[in-house]
Amino acid sequence: MIERSFGVVLVLALGGLLVAGCNRGAPGDNAKVVAEPAADDVASWLIVLRAEDVYAQRRAGGALVRIGAPAVAGLREAQGDPRVEVRDEALLALIAIGPEGLAGVGAGLADRDPLVRRRAVDGLAPYGAKAIPYFAEALKHEHHAVREDAALALASFGEPAVAPLTAALKDPDARVREKALSSLGAIGAPAVPTLEAVRLEPNRSMREKAAKLLDEIQARTANTPAS
Repeated sequence: MIERSFGVVLVLALGGLLVAGCNRGAPGDNAKVVAEPAADDVASWLIVLRAEDVYAQRRAGGALVRIGAPAVAGLREAQGDPRVEVRDEALLALIAIGPEGLAGVGAGLADRDPLVRRRAVDGLAPYGAKAIPYFAEALKHEHHAVREDAALALASFGEPAVAPLTAALKDPDARVREKALSSLGAIGAPAVPTLEAVRLEPNRSMREKAAKLLDEIQARTANTPAS
């Protein structure tokens, strides 16, 4: 009787281990337990976007891209999620949606994570001058790191970026002013009048840097073959 009881207990214990092992599964298997919404169910896909499983988040991001413009408002809301992976996935979807998601991509410039901000910069690059207002807004952000990133990124936008960069030279943070000045130097000839004005300012460091940048622009111009 004792042997039979022990056998029953052993079988039950082994059964419990097998069930536990099956439930544990491989990494990423948690994504399979997330219900698959209908293809056009924006609200449900936005819930999946906030799932804990990164694979589910990616599936949701792809589905929301396919839905397109109707998903933009929800993706904008997801940009406020406390988890960086959710905000990043939402930003990727807004970039892929295209012009309808432009404002959301611009909002990504103010994200508290530098990698998300970098992705927003890359996402805005194809829009050229149309993206400038979003950088100008980021230059007013309360955190200096957001303003610094915006000032640096504007170096790639050419003449349309001169006005917001000139305004950034009045920033209360020296780090932002220096990056704005560097970007003006990278822009080149269109920024020369601004750099000439800076060269007359009281701040010695800014004067010297402006003079150096003007010399570099002159050297680049001299070495550029005439067309």
